[in-house]
Amino acid sequence: MDTEDELASVLSHEIEHIDHYHCVERFQVEAKLKKLDLAVVGDLLQIPMDFWRAGYQKDQEFEADREGMYLAVKAGYSPYGAVDIFSRFSKLQREQTVQAADPADELFQLARESLAGYFRSHLLPSERLAQANLLITQEHWETRKEQRKFHVEYQVHNGQFVK
Repeated sequence: MDTEDELASVLSHEIEHIDHYHCVERFQVEAKLKKLDLAVVGDLLQIPMDFWRAGYQKDQEFEADREGMYLAVKAGYSPYGAVDIFSRFSKLQREQTVQAADPADELFQLARESLAGYFRSHLLPSERLAQANLLITQEHWETRKEQRKFHVEYQVHNGQFVK
């Protein structure tokens, strides 16, 4: 992260997960599913539970993004902190995409990405970026572009106080 606004965006997103009881909801559903006494079916339910533990549902991520932006802006931060973070996520995602060497590799990659996409809990960075930009437009926050650089009080490198 390069600015306080980016950090505020991430922290407010996580605060909104707590504020909207997303974790509690996930825990309650998991507890209800595990109480089912269905022997073999119970073992089969463990597979989706592993994916369930991977993260929140997409609508919960959208909600935390959206409400987190409101919270950060209300605290005086630029909504473009979220835009910058989502842009960076999008760039990282593009850099991590593996290019196929031949048609068989391409088919394998497509199958892998489809499966990963199906179980993905976090939104695609492009979806998050689009929502952030839409919210900025809807709320007329376009002029709130100035972001605060981090103010460094002290630094420690290799266990040594530097500044």
